Amino acid sequence: MKNLFVALGQHHVQNFENLIENNLVVEGERILLAGSGLIYDALKWDRVIKAEQSFNNNADSAFSQVAAINSKILSYKKMLSHLSFLKNEPITLYVCYIEDVLTNYLFLSFGKNTQAVIVEDGTLNYYDHSLKNISRLKFLLKQTIAQTHGIPFKKYKGHSSGAEYKHVISQFLTLPKHAFVQKNAKKLPMEKESLPNFSKSLYIIGQESYGTLLGQKFFETALDDFLAQLKKQPFYKEIDTVYYKPHRNGKQLPETFFKSVFSDKEVVFLLTEQTSETLYFKELHAQHIAGFDSSTLINIYAKLDDQEREKVSFYVNPLKNDELIPLFKNLGFQFLNKDRL
Repeated sequence: MKNLFVALGQHHVQNFENLIENNLVVEGERILLAGSGLIYDALKWDRVIKAEQSFNNNADSAFSQVAAINSKILSYKKMLSHLSFLKNEPITLYVCYIEDVLTNYLFLSFGKNTQAVIVEDGTLNYYDHSLKNISRLKFLLKQTIAQTHGIPFKKYKGHSSGAEYKHVISQFLTLPKHAFVQKNAKKLPMEKESLPNFSKSLYIIGQESYGTLLGQKFFETALDDFLAQLKKQPFYKEIDTVYYKPHRNGKQLPETFFKSVFSDKEVVFLLTEQTSETLYFKELHAQHIAGFDSSTLINIYAKLDDQEREKVSFYVNPLKNDELIPLFKNLGFQFLNKDRL
């Protein structure tokens, strides 16, 4: 049996290696497909096929979006050329979602003897996300470019994670009880973290990808309001530092913008391949964490020691995913846009 893992982001690598460490991977050769710049433990992999470029997309115009999609698909094509020997082999495929060209092809078109395991991507697994959530124009654009390069990109059925398909044997999620698709949902192993102390700081998880999904102007207006609401919170007077980590996808705003908003605080702009969660536990230890609806908040919440969790405040501001509101309420997160409740 060959085990094929597709890591489109750093958190995917971490979740895959977590499964390996906990002996939850089917026996056999382990092959990792990863974007350039992703960090992995070479001892855990029999073979690593790395892309020539990062899979991050920071395009800020329609033309650059098309160019970025084309460049990424070309990179996928080169990676796939190393996998032709697997077409007739029994494969267990580990993916996080199937709306991406690479994962879609491997999940729906690649092998005749493939079973799949879905590993948590983020909040995607906790609400109804399907093709109806994706721009028809963008889907057709990706499909056309992919077909030009000889890679089928198919419409899929049901949830974008792929969890409803018959050949999916397991899902591994942080909060399986809250999964939108309950079929085969299992607990993603998570070791609790105990922190010696917490810093008087605010950690903001950027979600620039919303600029692409909802429109850049809408996103920037929402961000202005979000940051203004954070400054009105009682804790703001007590903190010394604001940390901001931009998302790997979407147009990035300059560091100077955040320094002007939080001119009375030290602002640390975090540009790193490390995941937001890893940064928190290794370095930041912020007492206050905020994001529109980022899965990082869920992951940090779940990983914190139960007693220490009570010392940390989580602030959310859902822009689009009203279906996540019950989950955030259940976890005790505080809402900045209370008019949405």
